[in-house]
Amino acid sequence: MSWWWPVRPSLPRVEFMQAQLEEAKDLLERDSVAHDRLAFILLDNAAEVMMFRNVEALLFSNPLYERLLKQWEAAIEAADTPEARSHRDEIKAKVVSKTKRAKIERSFDAKADFLVDNGRLEQTAATVLKKLHRYRNELYHRDRIRSLTVRSAAQLYFSLAVSLFERGDKYPIGEPIIIRTMEQLDAVRRGEDIRPEPKERVVTRNLRFGMSIDEAGLKGQLVAHLASRLDEIDAGIEWVSETLGFPPHVVVNLAQVHESQLPESPRQLVTMKVDYNIQHLARWREALGGLPKLNGEIELFAAFADLEDEFEPFERQIKGLVDRLDYEIEWEAEMMRDR
Repeated sequence: MSWWWPVRPSLPRVEFMQAQLEEAKDLLERDSVAHDRLAFILLDNAAEVMMFRNVEALLFSNPLYERLLKQWEAAIEAADTPEARSHRDEIKAKVVSKTKRAKIERSFDAKADFLVDNGRLEQTAATVLKKLHRYRNELYHRDRIRSLTVRSAAQLYFSLAVSLFERGDKYPIGEPIIIRTMEQLDAVRRGEDIRPEPKERVVTRNLRFGMSIDEAGLKGQLVAHLASRLDEIDAGIEWVSETLGFPPHVVVNLAQVHESQLPESPRQLVTMKVDYNIQHLARWREALGGLPKLNGEIELFAAFADLEDEFEPFERQIKGLVDRLDYEIEWEAEMMRDR
């Protein structure tokens, strides 16, 4: 004799993700940029699938709420009372609209934000996940590899993905546990938990074995990476300043307008409204100096991501100005040689 007790997650869902995370771990253990890139792509997919499963669980009751909302709206049309409106408003707050569901389905960031709003994901973790996903797009779509940080980022992504896996998705419908003996049935009647240790917990221990993150090493790599990029920004400004004879603060303005609205005279550059000024460079250096004081790899990478997001647009602008000026100098030199 046996009884069905639906209390544990669907094993195929667990096993599919287990295989993907184990493969990512194997790739990371090969310790090469090429394998780190492949692991990163696998981990990004794993993170998005696990977030989708959590979203799916949260939206499980949405069709019911939509039907209830229609019923209360119909009731209000028949008899508009404060009590009916209160019930309608309570149900309406729980309904996720079709437009929002479509956005969540197609957007990685929207999934992360939805989970934060519903208490399934911490804001700091969501910030890091969204930044790592943008790195993945660079790796996958544009073949751009940040070789200095890809390994650290992949290890951090692995840690986050394993944490998501360990939490599970809390889907309301699981796979049944078969009660085969009277002893098991008696235990259930006494209120005892007869469920085996969750497979996610067992798998998680194996996944984490030998894959701890060296926080001090991560700090050093991230700080060195950002410092080198800020050094390149400073070097670009200095080279343009020496080449054109403009002071640095004018070069900062020129970098932001040279592709769209070049002024008639250098003097106008000083008064132009732009997004960045020379003080931003000092502010970015100050923020960089604060990174080593942070504790915890998630908090560290979140601060790293915020700082990188802040200066990256200007970094592209000054690089564009340097490339343009360098090209024009080479072109003029070529024209002189042809004479």
